[in-house]
Amino acid sequence: MEHRASVGPMRRLVSIILLLLVMRIGIPDQSIATALTTDGWEPITVENLDRLELMKSLGRGNPQDACWSPDGEWLAVRASSQVWLYHYGEVDQPPRMLGDDIPVTSFVFHPNGKQIVTGHAGGMIKTWDIASRTVSSLFTDDQHPKAILDLAFSPDGTRLASGDASSVVLRDAATGESIITISPNDDYLELGDIQFSPDSSVLVTLFYYWSDDGGESDIRLWNSQTGALLETQVSLKNQFPGMDHIFFSPDGKLLVGSASFGEMIKIWNVLSPDEKAREIWFDKRLTALSFIPDSHTLFLTEQPNFNYPYGRFIFHNLDTDKSDFVVPTAEITHTIAAIAFHPDDKVLILATEEGFIQLWSGASGWAGMTNQGSFPHFNAHITEVALTTDHLVVLENPRDSRGADRGTAVRLWDMNTSKGTEILRRDGLTTLRVSPDGKWLVVGDSAGSLLLYDLVNNSLAAIWQPFTDRVAAVAFSADSAQLAAGNSSEGLRIWNLSSYPDSAAKPAGMVENLNVAGLIFSPDGRTVAIGSNGAVYIWDGQHLVPLFVQSKEETIFDFYAIAYDQYILAAGGAFYHMGSEGSGIYVLNTSGGDYTVLDSPQYPI
Repeated sequence: MEHRASVGPMRRLVSIILLLLVMRIGIPDQSIATALTTDGWEPITVENLDRLELMKSLGRGNPQDACWSPDGEWLAVRASSQVWLYHYGEVDQPPRMLGDDIPVTSFVFHPNGKQIVTGHAGGMIKTWDIASRTVSSLFTDDQHPKAILDLAFSPDGTRLASGDASSVVLRDAATGESIITISPNDDYLELGDIQFSPDSSVLVTLFYYWSDDGGESDIRLWNSQTGALLETQVSLKNQFPGMDHIFFSPDGKLLVGSASFGEMIKIWNVLSPDEKAREIWFDKRLTALSFIPDSHTLFLTEQPNFNYPYGRFIFHNLDTDKSDFVVPTAEITHTIAAIAFHPDDKVLILATEEGFIQLWSGASGWAGMTNQGSFPHFNAHITEVALTTDHLVVLENPRDSRGADRGTAVRLWDMNTSKGTEILRRDGLTTLRVSPDGKWLVVGDSAGSLLLYDLVNNSLAAIWQPFTDRVAAVAFSADSAQLAAGNSSEGLRIWNLSSYPDSAAKPAGMVENLNVAGLIFSPDGRTVAIGSNGAVYIWDGQHLVPLFVQSKEETIFDFYAIAYDQYILAAGGAFYHMGSEGSGIYVLNTSGGDYTVLDSPQYPI
């Protein structure tokens, strides 16, 4: 590719944005173990950004989909772009990753139970042999220019349906030949769901649009053998604005529709298309639902709330239109994302948004179901990362449905072995940084405390509380000799770590009563750039100089992320203007001591 001697403002902006997105990750000196081999690697520059390649995926992410294989031998969980396999009876053991690091956007078991089909970006579809975890076939569908968001096999295995955001393709599963390509009635509708009837004769497609003012749903039924549109679609169209999920009852007589986090479900009688659909309303938002096998009873999960902090399980019989409620005794303060019944009808899997898999037994009847155990094999919500020579440091910050912290932790991932070790656990951890020399890790919390962790000796070196409220930002100087921290009401504190531990709790400098949202030292360590509410400041230990202040009085711009090199300072964050929200990046040229805005947000964004 062509290399250029200089780059324009927008190219610089791209590099700065990438830098902000990775939270100013740096590569310090070797400190913990054998460093990764980087011989022959190029430094990352603006010119080679398009040649960056994924090196490794660490952890397993948040579970999003889960299902059992038709023979009940395997449990598959899709989590943050990968599929993980558990063998039945060994779900308490770590899962095995299916395949490579290419992100998976959807998956489905083949009805034979021996294969999995995965969907990927650009219309790529792979078929995997489960036993060997190798690809047996691969093709890219030109009719799917976007990522494959949903896949469905007909129960008899003769048909495969695949969908991206704007179309569904029905094909012969044996030959791969396309039978029909289905598009929504309106261009603004997006794919919600595709499902086959239990007898494999009907394919239902759902496209939808949702907004605060309502929405629209386009539901159509198709002959799965010929691709012909069935007349029943007329009675279903637009009956449920915003519906994004639809599925058949086990006997194929009923069709159930729901909206994500909605409080209502809708039921259609497939055999009587002219019959008016039934609506069933619930008191709280529903997070997941499925039919209990071989029944007309729906199993639904409710979002945790003030009255039921663990949420509730709901069993609703569609024949009698009556509900039974079960209040779980085991903690479920997080939102359930998926339900899957094992083929023996005794166990179901609840994959949650906070990284837990829970197995429940209904051997004595579903109303008396009991928790068989929780397995935290997946990562909680990741809020910040930092990089040493050979480790990735991750701040995991799970929150419950009310937004409260749930036992935050710091995990150290070995880049060579891909294994993670929890090194800190404390409620309300908010931010972290690793010193450039790889020796120190500093972590702030919501109570205003700082935790200084010795990465060389693998031990907690100090805890002190310089603030009375949430630590918003921390930073090390390039020589690792200075540590800065700040919060939204008490300003900035700087400590000299060269004489640690004597001076650890004694700030060498401070700025009082300043809203600190972001921090970074200049490369020479002589100044600190401070992102604040409506302004960016430079502090040299004595003088606090505002670089610029928002020109619009109605705008509140919270500069929470900053990047700083010898010539460029970038500050970005979220703003609120006349009731609207947005975000943007200010990029400033610092050459010659002047600060000139190269690029800035537009209103509105």
